[in-house]
Amino acid sequence: MTAALLAGNHRLRPFARAHLKPLKQMVLEVFPDLAAVTEGGADASSDRFLQHLRIDQPSERLRAMTTDLAPNETLLFVGPVIDPTFTQTYRTAAYLSWPRQIAVLGCNAPGAGAVALHPPGPGVAIRRALFYLQQPPEAMAPGARRIGPAILLTDVSERTEWISFCSQ
Repeated sequence: MTAALLAGNHRLRPFARAHLKPLKQMVLEVFPDLAAVTEGGADASSDRFLQHLRIDQPSERLRAMTTDLAPNETLLFVGPVIDPTFTQTYRTAAYLSWPRQIAVLGCNAPGAGAVALHPPGPGVAIRRALFYLQQPPEAMAPGARRIGPAILLTDVSERTEWISFCSQ
């Protein structure tokens, strides 16, 4: 029902007040991302793509994770390859990190191995790992910082076999 229809039909107004507002509230509780809006600006599109992360200024936060990396260092994006938001999230992170490239590791179910989607380039060291909807291995967990409900960030100082970042 449109506002014009409600304004022209006085019998529908009580119905709308009684039923449409509670219905809208229920829909927004079940699907909270429907109410998400961006502030606009240069990051409006990428902020919208990343709204499911539920962090303030998601584009700026992801960009900041790579800005101080040297040309021979990279961020490793680790997450569940079967999650429907995984691809969009890592591609948006890769866009935001440009001109720095990020490495991407997709994790399968436990025991099923990992998928090296974008391995680090030759001579490039992984300095940080971003775990998206994925817990870091136990050895890395104590140093991990929670960025939001879906993201943990940890520094990588040792030469760990990066494909093992999916193991629990």
